[in-house]
Amino acid sequence: MAEARPVLVTRAEPGASLTCNRLAALGYHAVNAATAQIAATEGAPDWTGAGGVIVTSPNGAGQLTRLGAPSSLIVFAVGPATTAAAQAAGYETIVTGSGDAAGLLDIILSAPNPGRLIHVRGRDQTFDLSGALTAMGRDAHSHVAYEARPVEALPVAALEALGPGAIVLIYSPLGAERLLALTGAARRLSALGASHILAISEAAASPLRHAGAGRVMLAQRPDEAALFEALETICPPRET
Repeated sequence: MAEARPVLVTRAEPGASLTCNRLAALGYHAVNAATAQIAATEGAPDWTGAGGVIVTSPNGAGQLTRLGAPSSLIVFAVGPATTAAAQAAGYETIVTGSGDAAGLLDIILSAPNPGRLIHVRGRDQTFDLSGALTAMGRDAHSHVAYEARPVEALPVAALEALGPGAIVLIYSPLGAERLLALTGAARRLSALGASHILAISEAAASPLRHAGAGRVMLAQRPDEAALFEALETICPPRET
């Protein structure tokens, strides 16, 4: 029997380990290639007068309890995975978007105005959601609750897995840039370029396209479920 193709998961920890476990349960040979570690930042927002909270990643939703976000707030979640994380944290009134911050903007603007909004987010962002809401006349603020701290090096197993048989899951533009830097430092850029890239969006794929990656496929939606669907089309899971 042919050896299973390695599927490298490049999202930040602790999410990378969770995804690897999901893939392994489906029958894939998952390889942890986390490019960063999520770390909480200090401080908490002022919730006085807040009617809603915006979370644009499961990491943000996971910070709500620590930050003291009242359970009565309306939660605007970017997609199903973020909604699930908010539900796990005990929040019940949740409005779910289709997967990206720009789309969530339209949903918030079309919903009844809950009053003061606070966007709980990471330090890096590709779309200034609170700024866009403010420009549209909403009382919106942002709070940086966590940051992705780049790892110093990829695990040896991940570096060795790269090559024509490998499938690499890309979750963000910054994650792609970190991966390029890490593989470059390890002199494995050519092996990365020969791998099959599955990206969550065109923006996430762009750094790798510019670096010369030859096989790039996009998820149909900007979420992990769609990444898994794309993965299945090129590499069906083995029976477990």
